[in-house]
Amino acid sequence: LRPLLTLGDWRFRPAAPGERRSDAWEAELPDDRPLTVRPWRPGDRMRTTPGGTARRVKRYFGDARVPGMDRAGWPVVLAGGEIVWIPGVRRADAATDRSGRPGVRYVCERIRS
Repeated sequence: LRPLLTLGDWRFRPAAPGERRSDAWEAELPDDRPLTVRPWRPGDRMRTTPGGTARRVKRYFGDARVPGMDRAGWPVVLAGGEIVWIPGVRRADAATDRSGRPGVRYVCERIRS
């Protein structure tokens, strides 16, 4: 990620010093792996805990009650090729400050037109 990144209707920015949110719109992203943001794809899976079972992103959308028509273009954040954050929906352990890894705190905001 860069200091500010926009992907469709979504904006990612570094969290301001002292800015803390406890919701899924913020994540502590690992600083030791390459980060990528892309739209989710059918069949995508995310593992929330190391060694845990990977679940379909579609299932996380359902759990969060994101309607099917709103899912098109929804971003996922990958660290080293593995999905670690579905903004507004779910973070993996690798995208929390509990992971023990060095990281950078990002906030995702949906830009509504």
